[in-house]
Amino acid sequence: MNKRRMPYTLKLSLFFIAYMPLLVIYFIKGLQEGLIYLNWGGWNYNSLIIFIRYILFPIVILTFILWGIIGIICFSISIHNKKKEGEISKTKVLSISNKNSDSITYMITYIIPFSAISYEGICNKIYILIYFFIVMMIYIKSKLIVINPILNIKYNLYEVELELSDSNKKYYLVVDGDEIDEGEEIEIIKIESGIYYCSIEEENDESE
Repeated sequence: MNKRRMPYTLKLSLFFIAYMPLLVIYFIKGLQEGLIYLNWGGWNYNSLIIFIRYILFPIVILTFILWGIIGIICFSISIHNKKKEGEISKTKVLSISNKNSDSITYMITYIIPFSAISYEGICNKIYILIYFFIVMMIYIKSKLIVINPILNIKYNLYEVELELSDSNKKYYLVVDGDEIDEGEEIEIIKIESGIYYCSIEEENDESE
């Protein structure tokens, strides 16, 4: 069986997308704090301390934001290319459970605690990055990559049992389009072990 693995760079992108609202807030706070120091004063010890204390953190956060945006564009291109290359399997949905509400739980459990951490001071910024790194490592090594509040704006998330070779095994199904029903035949693309993508827009267009 093909053990397709999602690239870690793409997993990181999905992580940054999940935290995009918080990253934007931190970036805006960083600009407000560091804007008055954005003037050239030459290379010296004081300017280095000011850069580390007020400028470096917003740059890191902006890098995360851009990484997330570029990564999700690459994800969409990858799905499109797989469709063109025919990497599509037909299967039947045997059982289904809507998991969109898990994104709310994810926000409460992982995202909101970040907002409670004080932003001011270099030590607090380091604490944020350390906590961020720990959650990121847990995220990319688990199926949390599909539990994403931002992606749920466009996609629906289901836990399904499919008519595949592995009987009685549950999979995550990321659906672009309307809801799907138990017993429905669908076309899927494998994203990661245990995670599939399905677009039902074209089927709806044909039925019209």
